[in-house]
Amino acid sequence: VQSLSDELAKQLWMVLQRSMGTVRRDPTMLVSVVRIIEREEKIDRRMLDRKKQTSFIPPGRPKQWKETMFQ
Repeated sequence: VQSLSDELAKQLWMVLQRSMGTVRRDPTMLVSVVRIIEREEKIDRRMLDRKKQTSFIPPGRPKQWKETMFQ
């Protein structure tokens, strides 16, 4: 699962790095990337809330992809 998540992140960052060209050619691709990042942020928040209750957080969480997107 972690390697799949890492591969997804790699693809997302590649699209974001090429965002200007992507927006011109295929704006839906950029919208999809942003939606995936938003979804992962929501899951991060849920996992952090769950950690408060159970003291467990899955490996690789929080991903903090939104932070990475703005770097």
